[in-house]
Amino acid sequence: MNFVMQLYQEDFEKFYFPPGKNIFQVFRCPNIDCLNNFNESYDLLTEAYYHHVSRVTNKPLEKPVIQKSDLEKEVPDCFFKPQETKDYPNYQEIPGYDEFDRKHGNTDTDNLFWAEFQPRTGTKVYGYPSWSQDPDVPRCSCGNEKDFIFQLSSEDLEDGQEWPPPSGEWSPHGIMIGDVGSLFFFVCKSCGEKTLETKWDCG
Repeated sequence: MNFVMQLYQEDFEKFYFPPGKNIFQVFRCPNIDCLNNFNESYDLLTEAYYHHVSRVTNKPLEKPVIQKSDLEKEVPDCFFKPQETKDYPNYQEIPGYDEFDRKHGNTDTDNLFWAEFQPRTGTKVYGYPSWSQDPDVPRCSCGNEKDFIFQLSSEDLEDGQEWPPPSGEWSPHGIMIGDVGSLFFFVCKSCGEKTLETKWDCG
C-alpha cells in the first residue's frame, strides 16, 4: 500500500489520539483493479492506523518493485502547513434546516447564505466534512454518532491558485478521490480506535 500521510500527537495536540498512541497514519492500495475498491467507505482501499513510535530514528524500508503499470502514484515528499480558519457544518446538518428551507429555499439570499457558510474543502483536521452529496455520518454500535476527525481531499489548491486548476494540479499530494472527491475519517471517541472508519463522496 502507498503511504499517504501521518500526524504526530505533539504537532496536533487537539487531534484525537487513543491512550498510549502518538501517531496517526493513512495508507492506500495503489491497484486500480483491486477487488476491495469502490464501496461506501472509500474509492481505493484506504486504511488508517494509530501507533506508538519513537521519533529518534526511522527504520529503512525498501518497497518491492511492482510490474503493474496502472497504479495510483506514490505521494511525493511533502508536509502539512496548517492554517487556522473558521469552518461551518453542512447546512443539511444544522438543526431546523428543513423548516428554514421550506420557508426560504431557492431564493437568491438563501443561495448566497449557503455558499458563504459551508464546510471548507481541502485536506483538514477538525471542523466539518465538506460533503458533495447528502451527509452520511456513521453511527457507532453504542448508538452515538461518530466524531469527524480528518478529511483527505482531492482539492487542495495552493495559495492564490485559481479554480479550476490545470489538469493534474489539484493538490500537492496528487491523490484524486473519485471525481474530485474527499475521504472522511470518523471515530467514536467513547469506544476508541477500533471504531475508526471512513466514508467518501465526490461531485
